Amino acid sequence: MEGGRPGCPAGLRELVALLDRLMGRGRAVDALAVLLAVKSEGRIGRPRLTRLLGLGDRRARNLINMLERVGLIVKSRGGSGLSECSERLLSLAGVHFLGDFTCCTLSSRGLRGDRVVAARDEIAILLGEPGRLLLIGWAGGGVVEAPGAPEEALEPLGSLLGECARLAGGGAAYALFRGGGCYRCCASFIQAALASSLLPDL
Repeated sequence: MEGGRPGCPAGLRELVALLDRLMGRGRAVDALAVLLAVKSEGRIGRPRLTRLLGLGDRRARNLINMLERVGLIVKSRGGSGLSECSERLLSLAGVHFLGDFTCCTLSSRGLRGDRVVAARDEIAILLGEPGRLLLIGWAGGGVVEAPGAPEEALEPLGSLLGECARLAGGGAAYALFRGGGCYRCCASFIQAALASSLLPDL
């Protein structure tokens, strides 16, 4: 530990464990949402971050300071940016806004269909808004899967799923949420995917 900072976590699982340790189990969603917003938006000032995430100014300041202390955020006059460590850790995660929907992706070679319900339940608990999550699935190689979702639920979401799959690239788990601009949704998806062992390779 150099200068009081822990070393860079080895992967997403270790990052979430570090945030849980610093903030308490289940409270790391806001810190992870800050990191995802900074990744998506680029260098960003606290007032804009506060508006994007719906956080109070004090809460945003505390989160940014804590993330800087552990080496995940770099602050400058131009706002907060990701450290090299955070850029590497979050390279697997994607946040995409599709109008009134948010598509979150996590690069993966597959998805454990038997863990989708556990991941969905964990997202509902972490997010506190059970109605926001529409689907969890996997997309890659022209295939879009949504384990456990009835066909009639998929039909109206066809074009959204296609776009989410395209954004997933070579292969990724995805979660589709109601409401655009929801970084907390993607943070809860990452945390739930890890907690439920949804992705065998993470």
